[in-house]
Amino acid sequence: MGTTTDAHGHELTYHTLQSIERPEWPATPGMLRQHTASCYLYRRHKRTNKTEIFLWGSMSNFGSDPAKAIHFTTANTWLHVVLSPRGGHAKKFSALMDEADCHQWLPSSMVCHVCVRKPKLGSYPLCLGCPRRFYCTTCQTCLR
Repeated sequence: MGTTTDAHGHELTYHTLQSIERPEWPATPGMLRQHTASCYLYRRHKRTNKTEIFLWGSMSNFGSDPAKAIHFTTANTWLHVVLSPRGGHAKKFSALMDEADCHQWLPSSMVCHVCVRKPKLGSYPLCLGCPRRFYCTTCQTCLR
């Protein structure tokens, strides 16, 4: 994560994610771990004062699963960033930079913030729009 300036003098913030293999984080038994990489670019539009978000990503290692289902699920996860009000209001991207300074893994939760259901496997992800709230895939968003 960081900031840079393009050839026209516009400030850009970038945020990259890449899957890694670590022996201390084994894959879930019976499931094939996907290999993904993504890069988000954020740029403040001067005329509207809104943040534009561009995403580039790649994935591989589908195994025997249908590629169409994998593409849909991954694209849904990647594009969920448009529901993030924090992304739209981070005028100088300070909220993203502050989170990067802590160098800690994002927390996970054992219950959905909306329906209070427990996950069947693992834990729920952090909501993209709210700090420290979690949602299940059925609810899709924490409805802050």
